[in-house]
Amino acid sequence: KTAYEISTRDWSSDVCSSDLIKMKNIFLILITISSSSFVLAQSDPILNIEGFRYKTISFTEYIKEVNQNSASINSKQLSVLSSKAMVAPMSARNFSPSFSYSKGAYYYLVPSTPYISPSSNTYSLSGTLEGWGKRQAREDFANTEVARNESELNSLKKTVESDAIFAYLDTLRVKLNWLIFQKAINELSALKEKDAQKSLADLSSTLNNISNDLKFFGYGLITFVGKPSDEGFIPQGDAINTYPRNLKLNDLISEALSKRVDLIALNDNVKSADASANLVKKNRNIDVSPSAWYSTTPPYVSSGTQYGTTHSYGFSVSIPIPMQLRFDGDLVTAANNKTQAEYALNDAKNRVMVEVKQAFLQYTVAKDKLKIAEQNLLIAREKYKKNSVESITQFREKSTELIDAKTNHAKALIFLLRVSGDYEIPQFN
Repeated sequence: KTAYEISTRDWSSDVCSSDLIKMKNIFLILITISSSSFVLAQSDPILNIEGFRYKTISFTEYIKEVNQNSASINSKQLSVLSSKAMVAPMSARNFSPSFSYSKGAYYYLVPSTPYISPSSNTYSLSGTLEGWGKRQAREDFANTEVARNESELNSLKKTVESDAIFAYLDTLRVKLNWLIFQKAINELSALKEKDAQKSLADLSSTLNNISNDLKFFGYGLITFVGKPSDEGFIPQGDAINTYPRNLKLNDLISEALSKRVDLIALNDNVKSADASANLVKKNRNIDVSPSAWYSTTPPYVSSGTQYGTTHSYGFSVSIPIPMQLRFDGDLVTAANNKTQAEYALNDAKNRVMVEVKQAFLQYTVAKDKLKIAEQNLLIAREKYKKNSVESITQFREKSTELIDAKTNHAKALIFLLRVSGDYEIPQFN
């Protein structure tokens, strides 16, 4: 299908036969605009803005830099690595072995008859047998923490990515407006009409304001990549083409509840809180400390009596009396944390449904305004065919309106898809 047929296919059922001629004319205009846009996109026209150094960057390259260099994303990635590093130690058994060796006392009495008591050698080994279920509870909690951090990282990436996309579109919109005003100034400069000079002065003043806006947004794009720079970013190309879609509200809500990354992160947070509550419960189980010892005494003579080597050994178990278990504050806190996580998840689900409905309404309006802006551009082209101040002014105004309508449509569509759990990276040109 042609570009215009794709862009208007959602409205085809609402168009009467009397509009067919207009459609054909719009199609011809869009082909003309698309052709000129292609030429501009190939060379990517230089913007002569005083005091502004910038780097031209494509959308794909920009999003790649955002994902690689965003400080918030990189910081959260470290949290994921830290949680993974804790899985092994938290899954290990807590045996805490201890070995000790002691040498017995040695006595020698003088000047009376020597009495010798040889020193003994005593060896002991002790350790801890932790309460039932503690190790498994720690391992489960460590794994849920990894899942929670990973899902939160994914949610953060999509949030930063969405903000970067909208910032890129806003900057591209200002750039396209700058090009439209510059084109109108060039055309007015070639006219000899008296009104041309006044209009030229007004457009030049407005262009200066747009130049300042472009600086503002161009520097703003730098903030998403986390790298200081004296240059700003300017989007490549000179077109915003996202074509209208027919979307069903109920389908969007259903997809949102199952695919929204923030809901997935909150659900993993509930699982982590549940694992934490189970860990608190298992940690109340009593540890026991068994100990085994062995002692040997070498042979000796005392008062004319010969004593041989002696051996002795023993075993003991130490069982603490858990007086702290009289209180259940830790259990109450853990249970409340889980309940709070469940509240947050349920509230987010309700909020998501509202967000989808609101975004759907916004997109419906943006789609209608895009259609109107395209039709207004057609009327301006048909009504003002001669090269005059009025024709240049009207075409510039309607072109600016179309740029704004295309930008708002693109942002509304992307926002609607993203609040519905569709995070596909869009193509604008």
